[in-house]
Amino acid sequence: MKKLLLLCLLTCLSLSCSNDDDSTNFRYEPYNLSLGSLSNCSMLEVACPSGVTCDENYSYRAYSYSDEDFQIYISFDTDIINNFSEESIRENFNYMNFVFRFPEHSNENVSYYYSTLNPIRTLNETTGEGANFRINSFENGVLNVTLFGYTNKISKTTISDDADCYSGDVGGMCAETIDADIKYSIDLSFCFE
Repeated sequence: MKKLLLLCLLTCLSLSCSNDDDSTNFRYEPYNLSLGSLSNCSMLEVACPSGVTCDENYSYRAYSYSDEDFQIYISFDTDIINNFSEESIRENFNYMNFVFRFPEHSNENVSYYYSTLNPIRTLNETTGEGANFRINSFENGVLNVTLFGYTNKISKTTISDDADCYSGDVGGMCAETIDADIKYSIDLSFCFE
């Protein structure tokens, strides 16, 4: 009888915990985002590590963009400086990182997002994590790219004062992986100069 009561208690607790995510279903929801256009591009910002002068003497040049939905960081060899052409952009590409978020499911204490564990290092080639980064064109200072792929996992971060809530050595922040089934396609047009 005690085993039955304990089993019922554990089942009830697990059901009550699993109901937290019932309202947030990331299965079979395609993620499509379009940012900027060829006639109205979004501005990339020059990005280098802190304490470093971003000039032609530094070993790489990076550009970034961030808003509530999306964040990207693209790294190039220094030969890109003052040599902006589609060919040069392709030849000098090092890697890119990205994060796309789900603000419609997030609030001040909970956020949902996706990012690959490893940077994308090769253009037009699907990574082991299912991501592909393609440069479509570079015309009149506008870089048009597409990021697309598939993921079956996204991340959930919760801010909490629970003593058991921590990520690595950061207290008050819990992180977990959520099952998903998401095909994503992100079209980006950046002012690039």
